Amino acid sequence: MIKSILYKNKKSVYIFIIFFVITIFMALSISTIQSAIEDQLKLNDLTSKNAILFEIKNCERVSPNDFMKKLNDYDNIYFEKRGLNPGALNGNAIYFSKFKNIENMYPMLKGEFFKEKSFLEDKPEAVVGKSVYDKCEDIDGTKYFQYLSINYKVIGVMGYEDRESKFDSNFLINFNSYLNAFDNINNEGYMIDSAINTKKVYNDLDTDLKSLDGKVSMIEENNKNRNPIVESLIDSFEVLSVVLVLIAVVFLNTFNICISWILSKSREISIKKALGGTNTKIILELVFEYLKITISACIFGSLVYFFIIKFGLIKIYSGDIYLLGSIGTFIITNLLGLISILIPARRILNIKPALGMKG
Repeated sequence: MIKSILYKNKKSVYIFIIFFVITIFMALSISTIQSAIEDQLKLNDLTSKNAILFEIKNCERVSPNDFMKKLNDYDNIYFEKRGLNPGALNGNAIYFSKFKNIENMYPMLKGEFFKEKSFLEDKPEAVVGKSVYDKCEDIDGTKYFQYLSINYKVIGVMGYEDRESKFDSNFLINFNSYLNAFDNINNEGYMIDSAINTKKVYNDLDTDLKSLDGKVSMIEENNKNRNPIVESLIDSFEVLSVVLVLIAVVFLNTFNICISWILSKSREISIKKALGGTNTKIILELVFEYLKITISACIFGSLVYFFIIKFGLIKIYSGDIYLLGSIGTFIITNLLGLISILIPARRILNIKPALGMKG
């Protein structure tokens, strides 16, 4: 079938190649986004939908030591200082106490996750992604991650052995050690969650901090946890934008090739018109023939994509083949094909029966 379609016209070969390439690029892009969303959901699994983002106002006179004493009074709590972003890394300082099965939330390549004792002892500890681990300093056979001049002993490495993930460039440090780098409390980027009643715990902590300094106030931020889909799209924006631009450039080029493809069929079209064929019927026949090319290209492109993912020729996050993404790629690619033929198909209206019969 493919041979009969492509051998009719050299322009058909060009169209096949273009949509073959578009299919591969689009399938890989959609897989990357879907995998990133899955990883983001795993990152968000540490907390519930009731988690509260907040800032602490007028906290300059609250000492880190007093803050930790108040925090240690709570059970069933997860507390986080967000937005630690040295260079291209993304990190948080965390604290938890009897908060669900948190030790098993992250995929660990080696070592272990924090234990509750990590927040009671004055020992700087870190759990880092595998990309971060490679950059950590080795001191006497032990890896250390440095943040704000404090060396955190790496107790665990996050990520997957056979693929990349959002965990690779992340790091977590124990909140009590993070506080040791400051003389007072920072005011922004906090999150609190509880296995019982987050709002009550939030209000109780606000009251406790006011007991240290009456001017202190905790203020909820308007932007709750971002939707993981939106967050993943934002994080993947650079890669996604490059791929979309490449696809757009390649796709726009199909219009010229499609026009040439139609014009190369001028004789065939004019004969059909001379034999009484209507413009509508001829356009539908051309669209059908064109879609056979794009569908064939899409099928072959999908097979190549499956091969790339299955054998790990390109490491894309999870390395999984997503059925929904594959169906989406098929629909979008052939929708682009339909658009690229319908617009130039108006050229058929200008082809005269007499003109095409010559030569």
